[in-house]
Amino acid sequence: MSATPLELFLSFVATVGAILFIYPFKVAGPNARPIGFAIAALGIGGFLSLSRSPPVITATSANVLAGSGDRQQLFIQAVERGRAAYAAGANEMAKGGARPARAKEICAALADIKVSGWTGVVRELSSNSHGKGVLSVDIGQGILLGTTTIDFGDWNDTLIAPGSALFQKAAALAPKQRVSFSGLLVRNDVDCVQEKSLTLAGSMKAPEFLFKFTDLSPL
Repeated sequence: MSATPLELFLSFVATVGAILFIYPFKVAGPNARPIGFAIAALGIGGFLSLSRSPPVITATSANVLAGSGDRQQLFIQAVERGRAAYAAGANEMAKGGARPARAKEICAALADIKVSGWTGVVRELSSNSHGKGVLSVDIGQGILLGTTTIDFGDWNDTLIAPGSALFQKAAALAPKQRVSFSGLLVRNDVDCVQEKSLTLAGSMKAPEFLFKFTDLSPL
């Protein structure tokens, strides 16, 4: 799996802007520097917006009393209800309304962004161009939790550092292997916790939530 279209686009925008700013006369003349600065700021600002803080996740009686496995099921159920509401939408406006409704349900399902002892099946196990580990896990119903794939814009440090104990554990796994894992979701004001899809349809039908792994082990 490659970087998401949004990540690639923002990386391209920021890179073009940086080139115009650093090499203004070689690329596009004397007016290129302010234009390059504006373009780079647009790209970098886009990455920053991906990690903006959402409303605080509110503890409810359900998620306070729930154990780790129960919270995983509550999360899956919230995402599944959002998927069903999107599919049932009579028009694009109705379908769009399913996303903020899902965000509220996700916040209600989670006690906080920390995950401990969740289980799933390894979907992607690879590395990016810098050799950092890329990992995603299917926690059920085609719902993925995974790292980003590119260094630029990995503000939440989700990529797995080569040589780390976590990298060694991940490297010993295999695709489709069942695992137990812990880590952190990333707060976001659109989906409660950040989802990586570029389109509304992708987010609702095949969601992949950004995740920073801190531990994992085979089952």
